Amino acid sequence: MKLKNKTVIIVSLFLCLGLVTSCTKAVDEPSPVGPSTYSVLLNVTSTANVIFAGTERETTTIHAELVRFNGLPLADRTIHFDVRDQSGIKTNVGFFDGNQSVKRVTTGQDGSVTVNYHGPLAYELAADATVYIYAIAAWEGKEIISENLPVFINRDVTKLQLDLFATPDVLYATSEYPECEVKAIARLANGVPLAGRKVFFSVLSGVGNFEDGTRNTVAETNAAGTAVVTFVGPKNTQLNWNVTTVVRAQIETSTIDDIDPKHEEVTIYIIKGT
Repeated sequence: MKLKNKTVIIVSLFLCLGLVTSCTKAVDEPSPVGPSTYSVLLNVTSTANVIFAGTERETTTIHAELVRFNGLPLADRTIHFDVRDQSGIKTNVGFFDGNQSVKRVTTGQDGSVTVNYHGPLAYELAADATVYIYAIAAWEGKEIISENLPVFINRDVTKLQLDLFATPDVLYATSEYPECEVKAIARLANGVPLAGRKVFFSVLSGVGNFEDGTRNTVAETNAAGTAVVTFVGPKNTQLNWNVTTVVRAQIETSTIDDIDPKHEEVTIYIIKGT
């Protein structure tokens, strides 16, 4: 009988440990008795993460979305926006619409709001800067929900990095029009990608054009700082011999260095085929 009791105890302990292990791996929804802010999400994004301080103020649009844990939007909630430095202290670098340092907007039926942040001019900065746009929503009692995102302000265009590639960079002109991808990657010197920034592409010399039929086109960088266009070469009947084409890419800026804007060039080799 004693042996049976020990066996029952060991089995019971094993089952208890199994239950504890399974509970620690589970992901539960916010507790109804816990802080209510756990069940609310505030998502903040911007159209451009890098703007330039130049002769004109550049603008990035801030989008905030307030939703419950289950995805349902929260309408008629006030979201407070302000501008701070990396220490979380309010700063007067740039402003929102109406020359306001603070902006309060009420969410619509979709739980979202947008505000425009206008950056400084070149003479208002001694060097490059980073500001943080804070979005704060009051909740129940003294609870608040807060999120922020950085906006990098570049004063010196020479600190930009632009890489340009053609893939492939050798085309064979046959009875069909050959194509290649021309990709520009724009970053700050510290590696931060330039998102939402226009890149101007031009065929400087040689034959061919872009996919839209022009020799000048524009594309916007994505979140990775990449802008892509398609170059289309000639057919073999349009060539007498092998040729080269030079494509140029230039970043859109408004800095005081616009007299020599940041650009790069790439050569595409076109072989006359049969």
